Amino acid sequence: MIAVDVMGGDRAPYEIIKGAVAAARMGIPILVCGDPESIDSAKKEFSDWDSLPIEIEPSTQIITMDEEPGRAIKRKADLYPQDILVPFW
Repeated sequence: MIAVDVMGGDRAPYEIIKGAVAAARMGIPILVCGDPESIDSAKKEFSDWDSLPIEIEPSTQIITMDEEPGRAIKRKADLYPQDILVPFW
């Protein structure tokens, strides 16, 4: 399974989700992480969403451009699930 942060980048989350859907259509399991409302809005564009190997992991916080990522991850406990972060520690 590949975890994808869909909230960063140009034209996010739609363009990031579009890439995740393309990978899922090839049979690659995807975990999309980000704001649930934004994900729900973007996924409506894909009629086959429910048949794809895509799971959603909601995140209630973000890391902004002016934050140091390592510190922000430690400070924002519910940013992403701990089982995703463990490999990076």
